[in-house]
Amino acid sequence: MVVKENSKILSIIAYYLSEYDSRAINDLGFKNTAQAFEKISLIFNRNKNYIKLRRDEFDALPNSSSHRRGWKNRPPIKEVVDIAEYLKRLSYSELTQLVKSFLKYEIDSETTIAKQYDILYDSETDIENIINFQDDTSVIKLKEGATSVRFYNRNIITSLKLLYQGKCQICNEVPSDLADIYEAHHIEYFSMAQNNDANNIIILCPNHHRLIHRLNPKFDYETLSFIFPNGVAESVALDFHLGHLK
Repeated sequence: MVVKENSKILSIIAYYLSEYDSRAINDLGFKNTAQAFEKISLIFNRNKNYIKLRRDEFDALPNSSSHRRGWKNRPPIKEVVDIAEYLKRLSYSELTQLVKSFLKYEIDSETTIAKQYDILYDSETDIENIINFQDDTSVIKLKEGATSVRFYNRNIITSLKLLYQGKCQICNEVPSDLADIYEAHHIEYFSMAQNNDANNIIILCPNHHRLIHRLNPKFDYETLSFIFPNGVAESVALDFHLGHLK
């Protein structure tokens, strides 16, 4: 069973609030900083001061643009430094879109999808082709013997593809300069678990995606690696949402 883990997603939101301060608060639609801290923390089922404390970690970074002192009396952990360095390559508009998507996903994840139509599928490959290459949210139904309709929310997948900027999380490469052909893969197959949480999704190049579907390796969340039937392990090289902060 996969335990939902969103500490790295919350770090992305905290970095955004640290780096852009009142501009970020306004663009997210909050009245003030206090309301933002409280509502975002509640959305993720955390203590109302949780996101403020996470923001303070980024305020303390040596190259932070924040006027606040944050946690200047303690050195930032490596993961905080790495996340900040990575996110600096995203523009303000890209980061705003990313944060809004994460917040919208958490709010909408238990709601009924507005646009609905049936799509029948035979295999996990069929369903992932729908998820990756169809822009509209769909109602997905098993082809044989299904009595219940399965929903997925594409919003979280769009967010993760934006976060990784066309790179495969395993090989850390952009598969093509001509078009965005990277794909989302459900670690625990969506057809089996209907689990569309961020920690059940990894962004892959087509080669790694096909390899995983062909050989069906097990994913180890402790080491963040796929273990293939012959014992070979393929580790995640780029991760800003799967693991948790140490």
